This record gives sequence, structure tokens and C-alpha cells, in this order.
Amino acid sequence: MLEKQELTADSSYRQLKIEDIRNIAQGACFLASGGGGSLQLALTKIIPNFFDTQTKIRLVTLDALTLKSDWGAVVAGMGSPLTLFNNPTLVKTAIPAYEELAKLCFGFKAAEQDRYKSLERMNFCLPVEIGAVYSLVPMSVAQGSLSNKSQPVTISVVDADGAGRAVPTLPLTTYARQINLYPNILGGKNETEPGGDFDYSSLNVQDETTLETAFLGLIDSKAFGLVSGLAIYAANGPKFQSCQPVRNSLSDALQIGTIINQKTGEERLKSLLSYITSTMGRVAKQAFYGQITYMEQATEGLDTGVVQITGAGPFKGEFLTIFIENENIWSQKTKTPDRQAHPENAWIMGPDSMNYLTDEGHVFDNSDLWNIYQWQLYQNQGGPMVRIVAVQAAEEVLKNPQLMAAWTQEI
Repeated sequence: MLEKQELTADSSYRQLKIEDIRNIAQGACFLASGGGGSLQLALTKIIPNFFDTQTKIRLVTLDALTLKSDWGAVVAGMGSPLTLFNNPTLVKTAIPAYEELAKLCFGFKAAEQDRYKSLERMNFCLPVEIGAVYSLVPMSVAQGSLSNKSQPVTISVVDADGAGRAVPTLPLTTYARQINLYPNILGGKNETEPGGDFDYSSLNVQDETTLETAFLGLIDSKAFGLVSGLAIYAANGPKFQSCQPVRNSLSDALQIGTIINQKTGEERLKSLLSYITSTMGRVAKQAFYGQITYMEQATEGLDTGVVQITGAGPFKGEFLTIFIENENIWSQKTKTPDRQAHPENAWIMGPDSMNYLTDEGHVFDNSDLWNIYQWQLYQNQGGPMVRIVAVQAAEEVLKNPQLMAAWTQEI
């Protein structure tokens, strides 16, 4: 029987079990600055449906990607959050997308294209960003084995991501402009006829913005079922090392999720801030505290909108307004409840993040917050009380001039 092809046998790795995955979802949701997918979806539907007590996901460090013969790709999902919530099995669309991308790469190698000369196996994947859902997508790919009978492969998940938080667009990741966009695979279930199979598309275009626009158009068509799996940025290990993704982001999410679940009250906040500052090396502080008294959200395409928090405690008499595009992008602090954007009052801006934490230890993305806010209004209750924990962007982001320029343009 053939041995499974794995990353270097002496490389350090850990096996993630189902409880680790739950903690990662919790910690990743906190770090995602209001984006990255619904924690409720992750905890109540994705994890129970796809992982169990037998689950063992191989998590490897970025330093393990030393061999040019080991190739991998970034995996994600694209499309309607509501459709995904109603049918969480669509998370698995990333598995055939990764498989099809591997076939393309091996096809180019067979055609003797020079770029693929070193390719011997596709055996790792990375998340595009941090988030309750999007941190789990590579784990679903690792859980589903690559269908290559002649060369069985163990897929490892790399302990890194492209942003250190959630981002609304591909140009805001460390992979952008550094790894070839082509080949890529967008795959989704064909809904144009009963029992439709998965359809695939691969586009060779000039930049991430063009690619994302084209893919979103395809996803909106019935041929791609409103939710699609994405496999992109195929390259070997040293190439991924050179583009400097944010290291240790999944293990950091695991530790933060553990703190959130095990600590209470002020001790929880102190432990979180201490871990982020001392271990992750990113400045963190409680930036605001108060009640969410207004929220609006438009959900066509990117979820855009506004969250306003009325200050309490030491922040009484102040108002924090957060402007969102899926994620929390920038905020302003004012003395009056003004929901219009005033750039001169800009306070916290991406790539630094604004993360939610309640006194009870709840964390959520903006989609879950929208549901909570609407429900509490229906119950004639005020919005939830939240702390905003501001976290400085990862060093890999701050030291990337092109990436910082892309953030400036986004804001």
C-alpha cells in the first residue's frame, strides 16, 4: 500500500480535535473585526455536521513549508451568508474547488510549463483570512481527502492567514500581487436544473479586483448556486513563505477562544489583552464600552452599513460610530449621535481591527450582531452592551507598502 505523501515528516505540527476547532471558531470570530462569518453558523451547523470526536486536523507552521516540491493553495467560500446558513453543507464546495485546482496545476506540469517544474504534490492549504467560518474552510478541505488514488495525500492546514483579521476584498491580503492569480477555481452547485452537478470556472485576469468582480457575478447566477468554493494562489511552500502571511493566526485564535471560554468578567478582558500584547506582539486595548443603539445594514453584495454605540461608564457622553463593509473598516468618536461620516473625526481605521466582546463573554460578527439587534428591538429591549477591543494590525501587514496603500484606497 502506498504511504500518504505529507509535508516533511520532521516538521512540527499539532493535531486539532473538535474542541480545538470550537475554540478556534470562537477566537477567530473575536479577531475578525466584525467579519469572517457567523459564529452561530460555525458552532451550531458547520462544526456538528463536519467534525466529530474522531477528527484530527494536521496543523503545521509556516516554517514547515521548506520544500519546493510541496504545493498548496488558499481556500475560501464566496457568496450569500443567508444561503450558507440555510445549507451549511455548501462549505464543502471548497473541497472540489481545491481538487480541480490541483488537476489544473498537474496538467500544466505535464505540459512542461516551467513554473510547475517543482510540483510533486498538493498537500497543504491556508485560509484567506481569520473568521469564525473562513478559518474552518481549510479544515473542511483537510478533512476531505484529495481524490488521487495513485498518490494518496494528507492535506495539512498551515497556521497562517492573509490578513490577521477579516477583510472585504482579496486585494487586502498579503497574497495579493505576490502570488499568481491564475490558475484559480470557483466551483458551485448548478441550480439551473434538478440534480445539477458542480460547475467550475477559472479566469485569467489582470488583478484581484477584476477577478473578484467577475466571480461575484458568476456566484449570483443559478449555475453557481449563490455560494461557491474558491481555491486560489497555487504555489510551493517557499513562495508562500516569501509573501509573508500572518503567522500563527490559527493557534492564536485557539488560545483566545480558550481564554474567552475559561475566564470571566474583568479577568477575561485582562487575559485577552495580555495574550494579544505579549504573545501576538500587537498592541490591544479596550477602546470603547457602551450600548448598541443603532444599526443599519444593506445586504446586497457586500454587507455595508453603520453600527453606533452610545458610551457608558468611562465613555459616557461619547458616541462611537463604526462603518462596515462586511467587516468593521473605520470608526469615528463624537460627542453627539451623528451617524454621518466625518473623516476629520476618524479614530480607529483598518487594517487595525475593532472587535466585539460582551460582559458575558459573547463574541460575534456583524451578521450575528444584526440578528441580535433586530431581535432585541422586537422584544422592546435596548441593543446589547459591548466592549470594543481595538487590536493593532499584524506586523506582516503594517510592513507591506502595497497592502497598506490598498487599505488607504479601501477606506
